Amino acid sequence: MDYIIMDLEWNQPVSKKSYPYLKIGDKMSDEIIQIGAYKVSEELEIVDSFCTYVKPKYYKKLNSVVKKITHINKDEVLSGKSFETAIELFGKWCGDEFCLFTWGRDDVRVMRQNLEFYALDTFFIKEWYDLQTIFAIEHLGSREQRSLQYAMNFFGIGEDTDKQLHDALDDAY
Repeated sequence: MDYIIMDLEWNQPVSKKSYPYLKIGDKMSDEIIQIGAYKVSEELEIVDSFCTYVKPKYYKKLNSVVKKITHINKDEVLSGKSFETAIELFGKWCGDEFCLFTWGRDDVRVMRQNLEFYALDTFFIKEWYDLQTIFAIEHLGSREQRSLQYAMNFFGIGEDTDKQLHDALDDAY
């Protein structure tokens, strides 16, 4: 069995008064624009990675906060795959026997919301584990949410200058 560590980046409406949001509203309040993941063996070795940009269908204009945090630009998302294609590729990449992990609950919430919006199977997020909660319970003795940066500092993992926070593949790493 493989372990899949997944991270997502998503766009949000520029305003709740914008046409796209008025059209679809809370049915999809966050639109996925990047999927990043690493496949890790039972021996805890990275065996593969997956990363793709997803071309937004509804929230085409990148929210300024999203641009600032992720450093994703318009050209990157416009060159991305449709959500349906990206999910099909991701599902095939995951394979048949895997266990899904994320840092926090938001990624699964957003993935589920996008899958349901597009009426796609939610097969690969039916069972998953929240590493943020596991970290908090095991190492802090609480359920207090801590950032990925905090966990890196806790374990003495230095920042890799080749990687940036809030990039789906780099955060999965």
